[in-house]
Amino acid sequence: MAKIGDILDLEKKRTDPEVMRCIYLWPDGTFYRAYEWSAWLCVRYIRQFKVTRRIFKAVKADMLFVGFPQTSLEKFKPETALVKDLPEKCVALILPSAMVVPDEGSTLETDFQNWRNTIPLVESKISNPAEQSVPTRANTGSVSMTGIMKQILEFPVESHSPIDCMLFLVDVKKNISSLL
Repeated sequence: MAKIGDILDLEKKRTDPEVMRCIYLWPDGTFYRAYEWSAWLCVRYIRQFKVTRRIFKAVKADMLFVGFPQTSLEKFKPETALVKDLPEKCVALILPSAMVVPDEGSTLETDFQNWRNTIPLVESKISNPAEQSVPTRANTGSVSMTGIMKQILEFPVESHSPIDCMLFLVDVKKNISSLL
């Protein structure tokens, strides 16, 4: 996957009318992710995806993104939209010009900013590694295999997005690694 700074730079370059209606989809494992303007286009014109807004340390800024399985691209792609592979190692989904129109008395930029301001920032669960909430053995403060198994059993997979589940799995894997 491209660096988040490169993705942010590309998302900010929205002057040409064709680029204004372009959704950049970045491969991330078996998923595509769309950031910022691209995420807005996905939610507004394709489907009400779950939007996440979090701070990316590499760019020292908060960014919005949505994700969906790469295998679902054809399912979500509007009939007259074009799909292009770009040299930036991403896929561009270009929506028809008749589809991308601002709200009455508004501009696309204003619509995007208004939407962006409604998405709450997801605070990182781990602001300090010493404060990480992991299953622990009673009175010892160390991670236990029993605690990790309990954490897995209590995690409601069915009510989380695939990306949330993947992030949970990464945390569990780190906890198990700390035991080995």
